[in-house]
Amino acid sequence: MILFLLLSGWIHSARASLHESSAWLNLVHYQKTLTGYKSEADGAGFFLARDGQTNPQAELEATIKALQGTTKTYGRIKAPAACVFPARKIFLEKEGHTFPAVDCPDYEGWRKGLPVTKISLVFATAYPNNPASMFGHTFLRLNGPGEGKALLDYVVNFAATTGEAGGVEFALFGVFGGYEGHYSLAPYFIKVNEYNHGEARDLWEYPVNLSAPAIDLLLAHLWELEASTHFDYYFFDENCSWQIMRLLEAADPTWKLTQRTPFYIIPGDTVKVLQKAGKLGEPVFRPSLRKTWLARGEPKTSTEKMDGELQRFRLNERLEGLSESDKEAYHQLLTQRAKDPTPPTEVVVAPASNRPDQGHGLRRLALTQGDGFRRGELRLAQHDLLDNDQGHERWSQLDVLRMSADEREGRVFLREVTLADVVSLHPWDKLGWRPSWYLKFGAENLCEKCITGAFHGGLGTSWRLQNERVVLGIFASTRAYAYHLTSAAGARGLVGLAGERWKILSTVERLWGISEGDFPWQLDLAGSWSFNSDWALRVFTTQQLIERQVRPLESGLSLQYYF
Repeated sequence: MILFLLLSGWIHSARASLHESSAWLNLVHYQKTLTGYKSEADGAGFFLARDGQTNPQAELEATIKALQGTTKTYGRIKAPAACVFPARKIFLEKEGHTFPAVDCPDYEGWRKGLPVTKISLVFATAYPNNPASMFGHTFLRLNGPGEGKALLDYVVNFAATTGEAGGVEFALFGVFGGYEGHYSLAPYFIKVNEYNHGEARDLWEYPVNLSAPAIDLLLAHLWELEASTHFDYYFFDENCSWQIMRLLEAADPTWKLTQRTPFYIIPGDTVKVLQKAGKLGEPVFRPSLRKTWLARGEPKTSTEKMDGELQRFRLNERLEGLSESDKEAYHQLLTQRAKDPTPPTEVVVAPASNRPDQGHGLRRLALTQGDGFRRGELRLAQHDLLDNDQGHERWSQLDVLRMSADEREGRVFLREVTLADVVSLHPWDKLGWRPSWYLKFGAENLCEKCITGAFHGGLGTSWRLQNERVVLGIFASTRAYAYHLTSAAGARGLVGLAGERWKILSTVERLWGISEGDFPWQLDLAGSWSFNSDWALRVFTTQQLIERQVRPLESGLSLQYYF
């Protein structure tokens, strides 16, 4: 009798605390707050209790009650609770609850259409020409049975519904949660066409080590999210990366992925967090159409020549569009190729160096000892031209929220706050010319006491030589400061050299004043050495040519830590 009472008490206690279990909190997307809990879901139809968004216990009790019924309808699909919240039902049945059987033709038909055997995490590399994709993108691929059918699989994507918004409106709404974010399904071939072909982005597919029951729970939960809610979308935290990890946590609450992330998250973090947790297998590399075309050797047959020309037409069609004459030539070539039964020759593309889990940390802390100054710098994301390119696009730069302060002769002052510093070096190659550009804006200290808004920009062309170990760039450049409304325009040149662990970068710029005086010739020369993915050392100097005399502006040695 005593044993029975103890066992009954233990069961009652376990059920009483069920609302605080990781499994339940993850299924309703609760996050701990200073006063309790709050769900990240923002659609009212997702909650069955009046205060369910902030009360896990009330939401659990309301869910149990709703699942006992068979006639009342919920969600956008207007169906019984068991048909709208199948993941909650699976979870509660595992905990010993029983519910009446309910026919759910919509859910059952949807689920039968997804014969998923495995899950893959897909990382699309960065695309600098779109603000929403500058950091890359992550989504899940639902692998079906059979070999050679990957393009027919479905993918799980989370994205903001932005409509036709762009520019400043797009940035502001994205930063402050002005868009609704939704989970959605789409055929994988659509994403391959969009990313691989249309935007010339590589894809890395990582197998995710989820069990079969966890995959079932993930799909059931995905149905819940599609059928009843949305999430306010924020660029820096509640974005695609965060929501994909939350979905995986709901499938297996023991993973606790979001506890391993900083206060903001970007797509590369998703891969690193899952890899460090031991949840990913070896990735499969899917090169962009551009890389595939560039890897083609000299054609040996007329068929290979046709295939190369067709691929070039497809690439130019997606990147720039085709003229009417090119469209006609493309159509004629397609007709000619259709009459040739020879199978296409496979083009082998070596895996690129932009595998995201092998790169340095996306945040950086730097301490500098200079000639007469000390400097501390913090960068919140993610890569610049002198960083080691392993894990990133070669010769790319995306610095976001970079802040530095100097100490000189006992005085400490803010040196700069850079909101964004982007360099996009599209090489002029056999595919033709595409513009290279750079853009930097934020605030700079011009005279220790005068912080002012600053803008730097340039448009030009670049070349890559010696297997991309050498880069050259020429730009028409401009610069503007809010201080005295100063502006200038001129020219800028860039030369970069790269080895396995080292880089050297030199820029020369000359600007002539538009609203104020000229800016003298300025040479920036810097070199970096990467010890590993966490530590690097840099040396730099800045020289100016004034009245035919070279005058040093500053030089220093900097220790870089990536995390």
